[in-house]
Amino acid sequence: MKKQSVLTLLIAVAARLAAQLQPGAAAPDFTAQDLAGQSWHLYELLGQGKIVVLEISTTWCPPCWAYHNSHALQDLYAAHGPDGDEKLQVFFVEADPGTDVECLYGPSGCNSFTPGNWVNGTTYPYLNDAAVADSFQVGYFPTVFLICPNQKAYQVGQLSADELWEKAAGCPVASGINNAGIFDFST
Repeated sequence: MKKQSVLTLLIAVAARLAAQLQPGAAAPDFTAQDLAGQSWHLYELLGQGKIVVLEISTTWCPPCWAYHNSHALQDLYAAHGPDGDEKLQVFFVEADPGTDVECLYGPSGCNSFTPGNWVNGTTYPYLNDAAVADSFQVGYFPTVFLICPNQKAYQVGQLSADELWEKAAGCPVASGINNAGIFDFST
């Protein structure tokens, strides 16, 4: 009986990993509201030529907290977001549907575990929307995606701000007066 349970678990894990979004696959479109009530539409941002970085995490995840405290995404956003050169947008996505929004603000009122206040000291938007995380088929936390303006998504890992920007610089971008930025939209 125990062998059957272990085998079932291994098959379930393998199926989940096989279902992950493949590198260069079309990013699933989404519209979601951040903690401040602003609505964000992924394909609209990409249509404006913006690069999008998603950190899909959970508040109860120690490696997620460690990456958050590296300030890599905040540093990237400060340099290249609305207060920088305006070339990209960063989002934190809380992926656990069972975790309440209070967990993003610290342990007080949190219905689960959280090591601290995730929002304090960051200026990029937070999306408490497990459906967004589910659409990207993540298999572990944190998972960081780089989405190019041509709608192609790449899982990039827990990189520093400079390393993330180096990867982002590889996205095809339209330039010049007669360049429509022809992108490959095939799937």
